[in-house]
Formats: sequence, C-alpha cells, structure tokens
Amino acid sequence: MTTDPNLNGVDDVPAATWARLAKVANRLKQAGEPDVTAEQIKQHYIDSIRQHLETHVTDERVTGPIGESAEPGARLGPWKFNIIDSIGVSVEASFDFTSLQDWDVTLTAYLTVAGKRLWKNTLTLSPEHSSIVLKPDIKAAKAELSISIEGDQLCLKVSGHGCYRWFGWHCSQPFQHQLFCFRSG
Repeated sequence: MTTDPNLNGVDDVPAATWARLAKVANRLKQAGEPDVTAEQIKQHYIDSIRQHLETHVTDERVTGPIGESAEPGARLGPWKFNIIDSIGVSVEASFDFTSLQDWDVTLTAYLTVAGKRLWKNTLTLSPEHSSIVLKPDIKAAKAELSISIEGDQLCLKVSGHGCYRWFGWHCSQPFQHQLFCFRSG
C-alpha cells in the first residue's frame, strides 16, 4: 500500500456515491453536528485512511456497556466495533421481556466512517426471529454483521468483519462478542 499524498485510493468511487453518502450523513447526523458536503465526506475518508496507513493501528476495539440483566424497556449501548480507527459499526438495543417465550429486542445498527453515520438499520428480534445477518455496503466501506439473541439468559451476540476501500478492499479480522445478557442467570 502506498501513502503517496498525490495518490487517491478511492478514485474508483464515483462522485455520485460521495454525494449520496453526504446526503445520508446529513440525515443521520447527531444533534448539533453541521451538514457535510460530498467533498468533505470524501476528504475525511481519505485523511482517515492515510492516518491509518501511517499509524498501522489495526487492533480491534469494542466499547460499550458490558454486563448482565436489564430492566424491560431499558435502552442499552451503543456498542462500537472498530474496523480501523475511523471506520466502525455500532449497535444499540432496547429490551422488552415478559417470559422466555414472550420478549423482543429492538436493535439499531450503524456503519460509521470518519465520525459520520453513513448507514442505519433498525430491526426487532424475538423468539420467532432471534438472529439476522446484515451486509451494509456504502461502496467505500462495508461490513457483515451477524446479530443474535441466544440462550435462557437472552444474550446479545454480534460477530462479523468489516472492510475499507483503498486501492482495492482491505478487511479486518473477524470479530465475535457476547455483548450483554438481558436476564441474569
């Protein structure tokens, strides 16, 4: 890989894609964040990849609440998984429990690039539908996430990997984590 400042590892990503990503980032932005343009999104991405290539930080990091047992209605997370320093996925959860046969967990998953949310999916898992595989692909970064609720403790598990584009695709090592158990043992 090269870090020549005159070379751009995402020249093959069309301008229309960066424009769509800016539009999505502006729709998903946190309160108080300024709007971004397509050129700003692209430049943030280029800068973050170049910084990653200079520092070579590749260790996987997961942040978020770890523990067991949550009150019904509790909002938990976000749990964040870094693909590289500036690209990651995150998951938030809301839990409702009546019994082992009557529960649901509403999850929101994000793909974040250079501090901007560029993909979002909200879904509900239940005893009848307790796992899902998501494959967000925004043309400059992509991920594959398997999310499941397992066992009598209703443990939230996430596994997968992510990739970034820079003169081709580069993917992280697969990760697998049990994030939280909604019931104590």
